[in-house]
Amino acid sequence: MSRPATPLREYLDRHRLTISAFRAQLAPHLDPLPSLPAISQWASGRRVPVAHIQMAMMLATNGEVTPLDWARWSTSLRSHDDGDRARRRGNRE
Repeated sequence: MSRPATPLREYLDRHRLTISAFRAQLAPHLDPLPSLPAISQWASGRRVPVAHIQMAMMLATNGEVTPLDWARWSTSLRSHDDGDRARRRGNRE
């Protein structure tokens, strides 16, 4: 079962934006700018942006990606992981 998409990945896909284009959107709201690899890791779910970057994302996306979205996504991962563990336990019994 695959992991749920991050709020950033959903936004990028919905608006057909590249990581580089999104970085340009962040520019008026964040200094210094994060690296392209960091943004890529946030989009893929390998890392979660810290609070001040989540706030900058909210401004850059006109409220389409909020800190609450990241919190919900993190919670969904825990639920997703719990379900995977339960399925694995069920397969062993």
